[in-house]
Amino acid sequence: EGHAVLFDRSSFGVLELSGADRAAFLHGQCTNDISNAGAGALLEASFTTPTGRAVDLCTVAVGAEALRVLVSPERRRSITDSLDKHIFPMDRVTLTDVTERTAVWSLVGPGTSGVLAALGAPSVKAGTTVEWKVVGSSVDLLGVSGLAEEGVTLVVPEDAAAELWERFARFTDAAPTDANEDFTIRLGGSREWETFRVLQGRPAPGKELTDQVTPLEVGLFHTVHFNKGCYLGQETLSKVLNQNAMRQFLWGAIFEDQVEAGDKLVVSGTGERAGVVTSALPFDAGVKPGCQTLVLLKKSMGGPGLEVKVEARGGITGQVHDIPFATRDVSLAAAPPRDSEDQSSSPADDGAVDEKTAEDLRKEAKLKAMQAKLDAFKKKKK
Repeated sequence: EGHAVLFDRSSFGVLELSGADRAAFLHGQCTNDISNAGAGALLEASFTTPTGRAVDLCTVAVGAEALRVLVSPERRRSITDSLDKHIFPMDRVTLTDVTERTAVWSLVGPGTSGVLAALGAPSVKAGTTVEWKVVGSSVDLLGVSGLAEEGVTLVVPEDAAAELWERFARFTDAAPTDANEDFTIRLGGSREWETFRVLQGRPAPGKELTDQVTPLEVGLFHTVHFNKGCYLGQETLSKVLNQNAMRQFLWGAIFEDQVEAGDKLVVSGTGERAGVVTSALPFDAGVKPGCQTLVLLKKSMGGPGLEVKVEARGGITGQVHDIPFATRDVSLAAAPPRDSEDQSSSPADDGAVDEKTAEDLRKEAKLKAMQAKLDAFKKKKK
């Protein structure tokens, strides 16, 4: 109680979308409902391929004049290029990468509210964003930690970052003062963030988020709005849900010795192929003894309590457990389908969700977008 960790996440990309069509444009590019989000709203969303495969987990802060989108470092360039490619000449949208002009921090833990209050920051509710006037600048205070813990994320202008960081540093154990008697923080960088990410089960690009999985299979139901209409990858994700076609799920696992990402897993006792290690921390890096990992397991294998072992490395064994960041049920979606109670739970054929090729879906999405723009143009002419 009273403790928090301040993570420097400035390697994360910050993209800014401005212009009258900004919300409608981003609405068609990601999985959550951006069009109906008013100023001050905060949403987590997924970017996907045309066939609904996971690209990135992002955070969208809705401002009065612009949208700010936080993306993973590994996907900053590719998402920027993809968004830019889909902006049509008649779109009133301007895309700007402001990463180099901002710092991104996450303050995580039960001491968050106490530290912010002591610094004079306004209160911010989960799922909202507020402006904090401090050190002569305007800081975006986002009501989300980026993990399954109490906390906030700050988007700080570059010219205010050094002074504001110093103010937070007054609450560290290394700088004991009367100010931090009730609230203390630890300072963390990318290595500490990676440790917490794995322990919490937040999926990362190139590890858990790949062209082999959908957002639903890696515990990102909360990023998907199933009633929002057309967007890139929408048709596939709807099929995956309606036909119960999720083939794998993301879990945590603790192994008795060091394992590595990419290690193949089998079920202890039967030797049946179970899945793969997607992320692995150094041995004893977590709060519990052992090698903490994230694993992607076949749906049919089950989940928590399952004992698995590495196919190689002498058969190192591990125990599967749940991860707090994951949302796995349609009831936890940003919005479940209106007819979700009538959906079939029978498994789909292996090829059911891939009836259309990526090129077919890309063309279909582009045609729909062009038709919508043409209709809007005709309406303006009238």
